[in-house]
Amino acid sequence: MYLKKQDYDKAIESFKKVVELNPLYPKGHYNLGLAYVYKGEKEKAERELKFLQSVGSSLADALEKKMEGE
Repeated sequence: MYLKKQDYDKAIESFKKVVELNPLYPKGHYNLGLAYVYKGEKEKAERELKFLQSVGSSLADALEKKMEGE
């Protein structure tokens, strides 16, 4: 919801809570990483990418492509 509205600070806040409640939820890390990409916080997006890669999530490729496109 916040990503679509381009309210990246609120999106980051929301997805941080999701990841906090369920640290192994790949979609939460993907969305958090995506919000960081859109906000221009590449280092933080990279951290989420590394998590996705470490758990073997297919979302890692999708996030990596978004990072390369920004």
